[in-house]
Amino acid sequence: MNNLVSRSRTILRSFSTFVSEGRGIDLFYYQLKPAQFILESVRLNQGLTFVLDFPRNSGKDELLIQLKVYLLRMMNDNDRTMIEVNTSYHNQIDAIDRLGDSLHRNILTRGRWVQVSSIISFDKCNTIFLRNDDITDGRSIKADLLLIFNNANAIPPEQYDKINRLLSPKRKITRVICGVDVGEGSIISREKELAILEEKKDGIQRYFHVTEDQAMQKMQELSV
Repeated sequence: MNNLVSRSRTILRSFSTFVSEGRGIDLFYYQLKPAQFILESVRLNQGLTFVLDFPRNSGKDELLIQLKVYLLRMMNDNDRTMIEVNTSYHNQIDAIDRLGDSLHRNILTRGRWVQVSSIISFDKCNTIFLRNDDITDGRSIKADLLLIFNNANAIPPEQYDKINRLLSPKRKITRVICGVDVGEGSIISREKELAILEEKKDGIQRYFHVTEDQAMQKMQELSV
C-alpha cells in the first residue's frame, strides 16, 4: 500500500508522466511545452494569458483535456474552479463528454469524479463549461484557477472583453486562448500581439504556434 501511495505521488509530480502513466497516452512536444508554462502560471498564481494558435487535428483539445484532468486531481482538496467557454452547444457537450471519458480512463482519477449538468467535480475542485451565448451582462463568472476560451477565433473580441469584465476571481487567474489566427480583427490575432509584447518584457513564453505541417507530420508518425 505504501509503495502504491509513493508511486502515485511520483506520478503526480510530472504532468507528462501523469498523462502517460495515468491515461496511457503520450503528448507531443508542442503540447507539453505550453502545458509547462500554463501550469507554472497556475502554481505561482501569476495570472498570465497564453495564446495557443493550433490548427485543426493538431491535438489542441487533447491538451486542454489533460490539463483539466491534471488540475482537477492536483487541486482536489481545494475549493477551486476552472471555466471553459465554448462557442456552441455541440462543442460544449463534446468537451464535457471528453473530459468525463478521460477522467474515467485515468487510473488516478477513475471513480472519484461526478458530473452535474455542465459541471464536472473531483472532490472540491470543479470545471464549469459555459457557452459563449450564455454569458450576458450581470452574470458573475466565478473562476479562480483557469479560464479557457476554446475555438476563440469564433468569439468576437467584444464578447471576450465582456467575459473578462464579468470575471470575479478570488486570486489571479490564468487564461488560455485557443484557436487559429484568422487575421486582423480576431481575438487570437489581438491577444497574440499582446502576448508577444509581454514575452519581451519578462522572457516568459505566452504565444505558441503549431503549423499544419508540424501537426500532419506528428499524425503520420503515429500511423506508422
